[in-house]
Amino acid sequence: SFRAMLRQDMAYFDEKENSVGALTTRLATEATLVKGVTGDTLGAATLATSTILVGLIVSFTGCWRLALIVLAVFPFMAIGSYFQMKMMSGFDSGAKKNFSSSGAIASEAVDNIRTVAGVGIQDLWINRYGESLLGPLKKGRKSALVTGIAFGFAEFSLFGLWAIAFWVGAKFIENGQCTFVGLMKAVTGLLFAGF
Repeated sequence: SFRAMLRQDMAYFDEKENSVGALTTRLATEATLVKGVTGDTLGAATLATSTILVGLIVSFTGCWRLALIVLAVFPFMAIGSYFQMKMMSGFDSGAKKNFSSSGAIASEAVDNIRTVAGVGIQDLWINRYGESLLGPLKKGRKSALVTGIAFGFAEFSLFGLWAIAFWVGAKFIENGQCTFVGLMKAVTGLLFAGF
């Protein structure tokens, strides 16, 4: 980007959108974006992919039947985790907007504290402030309930997945379809893969 910028003709720099500040900002943001895509993000994606693949290979070599059953049940856990992340990321997203009116009331009362105290209307301002918090409180309770249900489903699906894995694994050992060592390899591989 820098090389391409330096090779532009003089008319390019005379344009309003190509001022020194705009070009410097563009260089700074583009370099960060390129680093994010090629550096940390690419490394994390490669690490996650290789970890999942190695874990699945280990689990399939340990007890392929159990690995297939866990893979069949895994989408429920993934859906639960998705909802949990979605709810947790959106839990406080509207807090600034929800509390703006109460903040304005508090700010106005503090700015005019001499008048408020002189006239003796502190209780009026306290009541107005309390009433402005009723809406955010109601929204917060609803959001907390939905987030709690999503979190509960995610935890239930995770522990349910492991309960099914160990129960089915025990049945496979009992029937001679899998050894204890194979079961432990499968479970370790699945844990390594992020299940």
